[in-house]
Parts: sequence; C-alpha cells; structure tokens
Amino acid sequence: MGGTEAGDRNCALRAFRPLQGINALLVLWPLFFSLILGACSSEQQAGKVESLEERVKGFWDARVADDDARAYNYEAYFKTKKMTLQQYLQARNPALKYNGYEVKTVEEKGDEATVIVDVKYHLVIPTRAALDLSMAVTEPWVRLEGQWYRQLPEPKL
Repeated sequence: MGGTEAGDRNCALRAFRPLQGINALLVLWPLFFSLILGACSSEQQAGKVESLEERVKGFWDARVADDDARAYNYEAYFKTKKMTLQQYLQARNPALKYNGYEVKTVEEKGDEATVIVDVKYHLVIPTRAALDLSMAVTEPWVRLEGQWYRQLPEPKL
C-alpha cells in the first residue's frame, strides 16, 4: 500500500510540472516588464525634451565654457541643417570670451519665445587692453519638433 501511494504522489507531481513553468513565467514576467520599461525610460532621458529655460542655460553654459561645438546643438541651425558645425565655428568671433550670464526674462508665445539674458564678456582688441563688458541680449528661440532652439538670422558667410 505504501508503494502505491508514493507512486501516486510522483504522478501528481509530474502532472504539476508544466504549471511550475507557468509559475516561473508569472514570477519572471514583472522583472522582464520592468527591464523593458527601464530601457524605454532611459531612451526618453536621452532624447529628453527640456524646458526653454533649461535650454537657454545649457546654451550659455556652453558659451561660458568656450565650447562652441556644444553651443551649436542649441542653435536652430543644428536642427534645420542650414549651417554646418564648421560654418558655425568659423562665424564665431574669437575676440569674445564669455565670462557669465544671467537669464532675466523668458517669454513664450506658442512655439516662439523671446529671452533676455545679461551677458558678461571679455573683449580682446589687438594692440589695446582687454575690456570686461556686459550687455543685455534679446534672443529669439523657436520650438522645433518639441525642443527649443536659439534662432538667430543666418550670418552671411
């Protein structure tokens, strides 16, 4: 009688083994799902849409760091491809070195905006002493495909 019961239990355990696979899937599914969501979230972070003020600060941080290649990424030229990075770098004035900035006003109107920034800069003039100056700059910004870009008239090259 004891041998028969043990055999019956083994048969019952074998019958539930497919369910163990399903149970494993049920347990692992949330982990798999969270990994997928995490990957999507990191992709959104990489292509993150920043606020206008964040973009303005990013642009001016690049200028103060004298990183014109990074500043180019904030320009509408970058998005529209109307000016290459090389053309942008050549159009920059080497006599200007930006020392600091302060965002004064940000005024959005739909997909266009006007930003006023107080800019501190160092002007180097050959055969003269360098000048530390400041001025308020009014900049037009435009939203292209959900992201803000600084939009200035194209310089004549």
